[in-house]
Amino acid sequence: MTNQLNLRPGCIVEYLHSNQLNIGSVLSTEKNLTIVTQQNRTIKITKSRILPWIGPYLDHDSVRQEILDKMQAIDTQREKIKSQISTEEIWQLVHEEIEECSVHWLAELLWETPDSNQVAALGRALVQDKIHFKFLNPNFKIFSPEIVENKIKELKRAETERKLIDTGRKFFNILWEKRQNPKVELPELEDDIKNELVLFLKKGIASPDNKSFQNKWKKLTQDIPDTPHLPLILAQTWKLVPKHYNYLLDQCDYKWGNEWCEKFKEDVQQIKDNFYTSQATPEDIPFISIDSASTKDIDDAFYIEGTEETGYTLYLAFAYPILGWKFETELDKEVCKRTSSLYLPEGTSHMLPEELGIDLFSLHAKDIKPGLIIKIDFSSSGTIKSYELKKSWIKVAYNLTYKEVERLIEEKKDSKLISAYRIAKRLREQRLDKGAVIIERQEPIIVLTPTQDDYEINLMQPNPSPNAQLIVSEFMILANSIAAKWAQANEVPLIFRNQDISLPKETSGIWKDPVKIYGIIKLLSATTIETIPRPHASLGTEGYAPITSPLRRYIDFLNMAQIDRVLCGSVPWSKEKLESMLPYLNVRLQEATKIQKFRTRYWKLLYLKRYSKKRNWQAIVVDKDPQCYTMILPIEQLLLKVPHNLFKKEVFLGKKFWLRFNKIDPLNNIIKVQKVEEDEWKN
Repeated sequence: MTNQLNLRPGCIVEYLHSNQLNIGSVLSTEKNLTIVTQQNRTIKITKSRILPWIGPYLDHDSVRQEILDKMQAIDTQREKIKSQISTEEIWQLVHEEIEECSVHWLAELLWETPDSNQVAALGRALVQDKIHFKFLNPNFKIFSPEIVENKIKELKRAETERKLIDTGRKFFNILWEKRQNPKVELPELEDDIKNELVLFLKKGIASPDNKSFQNKWKKLTQDIPDTPHLPLILAQTWKLVPKHYNYLLDQCDYKWGNEWCEKFKEDVQQIKDNFYTSQATPEDIPFISIDSASTKDIDDAFYIEGTEETGYTLYLAFAYPILGWKFETELDKEVCKRTSSLYLPEGTSHMLPEELGIDLFSLHAKDIKPGLIIKIDFSSSGTIKSYELKKSWIKVAYNLTYKEVERLIEEKKDSKLISAYRIAKRLREQRLDKGAVIIERQEPIIVLTPTQDDYEINLMQPNPSPNAQLIVSEFMILANSIAAKWAQANEVPLIFRNQDISLPKETSGIWKDPVKIYGIIKLLSATTIETIPRPHASLGTEGYAPITSPLRRYIDFLNMAQIDRVLCGSVPWSKEKLESMLPYLNVRLQEATKIQKFRTRYWKLLYLKRYSKKRNWQAIVVDKDPQCYTMILPIEQLLLKVPHNLFKKEVFLGKKFWLRFNKIDPLNNIIKVQKVEEDEWKN
């Protein structure tokens, strides 16, 4: 240990400043030390800052330059000695014997009578070795092998990180240049660096707000403009992901396609085996289904008998994918996480494994399938007299399309379909009497045609099939309403979709006018999912428990499982059990809805962008606020804000204009109007 009493003018000392070791010569010891540094600066420091090796002693009466020259020679000699010292070998020699010691004690292991320069050189080496030793003035703590191993790993990790940051920053800068100039050549990367950067960009696409990601991201992109969706842009430039990549899937952790279920092959096979061993003779009811021509997951069908004079009996049948299903397995957890099938312009991703959802349990004509049947008896006036739920095996006679059904009804060639239409019409009237809000608007069909390296985008207006669609929509609302009634009557916990709000009487009706629709939508609150049945105001029902899409929605799947338990005589889940699921289901539903909503808008905006310079666009004013008018493009079904200053004439709700755009950014959901043509367009 240093004997502070030996500090006197002329003594060579060392000290740490900003974690750097410095050498100096003492000029004065009064109160604090006054020393001259190797850089010929005179400073004052406390004695406690002096490192525990001092000497030799110089003639303090020497001229300043002589002191500086001697300090330089001493520093050079100490560095030379230090270069010959292996602190790791010293650690290997002593770590099993002691936990802490002085530099002088260690110096005596290396030299028989160490001089001040040897001791100082060893001290310098030990201070720099952060792996094996820790300086705790005046001694050195000796780390255990476990700590040393961890520090070596951390040092390697830090070195790898430094290399990654240095290389990655340069590479990302070149990527950014390549985005502006495709001819820029990308340099080759070492495999480990490349893999790390690939994973990092994908993490940035999926979790851009993650704190650990952001810390590293700022270092990697410090020379690049702070651009929204930058990880996605760089990944696309690097061709890690394609054009129009659906980043929302990553951010919501939703696996696209069917590959996600590969690891569940055994589970799927067990369900299939159970299906075929359980198969029984189907009900003698020739069900028919009505769907779009592209539908593969057919989950509902119906049959109707009777007459308008005597009353009708309606049979509603629904796919039964819960047959053989095991809840709280890894497969079930993954399906719950998916929550809903996604139907996007670029394709469909099914909630269930496709072997189950579009094959085994889908209600394909002529195949024997399990089903939930709801039998409903109507009086001649169209009111419900009774209903009954049962599980059975069914066989659909025909899979019809909306277009086929529409033609058969218009041509009056199928009495069953005409009867179904009459019942559906009566059901809608009953809902309207209870305050239902029915909004009719034509959502365009987005058609994507692959080209060599992109898509051709077209918006097509659907061919309406109002009669066929009325049958399907009213029968589905009816089934979900009956499920709610059945649950209340039998005290069975289900998950209900509620909209328990009071609407003005004048909102009830069938609405087609864009201004009226926008005003009514502003009054409608979002629906909630709860275990307590409440009214659904806009549907005009006293309760609504979704069961009609068990192949496509997990809440319907759960409700059907609850009904199955009761019909089989077993105990259903408790209300508390269902309530414990709701927070997670709510989050996943919101995320699935976000993907569905914003992805559709993305393609619409891209369509507008590609044709914006060639034409103007029809728009209708549907709302106004102090700064902007809200307008809708009625053909494209897009809402946008337009500043007041672009209008020169009087503006009122419902007025029609032509718009021209000057900026459309689909990725960032930006659309700006450049010009408003005052000449109105006519229908």
